[in-house]
Amino acid sequence: MTPQQKRIVKRATGLLLVMAMTLGATAAYGSGATGDAYFGRGRTLADANDPRSLPLLAVSVTLAHKDVARQIYFLSHLDRTVPSGDVITLSALNRIAPHYVPLLGRLGRALEQNGRTAEAESVYLRWARMRPGQGEPLARLGDLYLFAGQWHKAMNVYTRLRDLKGQDEYASRRMQEIRQRANQPATAQAQNPGRDPDRAPPSADMAMARTGNAQ
Repeated sequence: MTPQQKRIVKRATGLLLVMAMTLGATAAYGSGATGDAYFGRGRTLADANDPRSLPLLAVSVTLAHKDVARQIYFLSHLDRTVPSGDVITLSALNRIAPHYVPLLGRLGRALEQNGRTAEAESVYLRWARMRPGQGEPLARLGDLYLFAGQWHKAMNVYTRLRDLKGQDEYASRRMQEIRQRANQPATAQAQNPGRDPDRAPPSADMAMARTGNAQ
């Protein structure tokens, strides 16, 4: 199978998964069902390690986005059962719950892990537009630009983050790093292009869930 054929099969698989998840979730109880119904059935399936639990739980957190316990359960189950780089599953769940921030964060990371930086950029930009008061999407976006060598874009994003948070330590440190790299000889930059393990601060989605702000 050629690389192009593999991409076509992968894309088709993803689309089929989205359709199956959406139809399975909505057909289970009907469009007028409450979040409790979706959550109850999803939890039963989750306890049986049935992957059909994921779309039902995704629907449940969108219908009852202020239910902290429900969000924590869904996120814990998601992290336990879906590999961090599984773009297909995370994309499918994002189609079901497009405004659920913790899914956006995980999808962005998965896209980065698979080298799909343009798509990760789109996810972080959408997240930043949805939640203009949150710093994490800006931190991730800045890091994405920084490690792609797009320093001007990175500097602009870190400046936004610093202004948003008021002298944000993370943004200030990254901006200083860019200035230092800009002053390095080109040979030194080429010899040390590696990704800094000190990436954006860990996701705050559990904290957001506890305050009911994840949706």
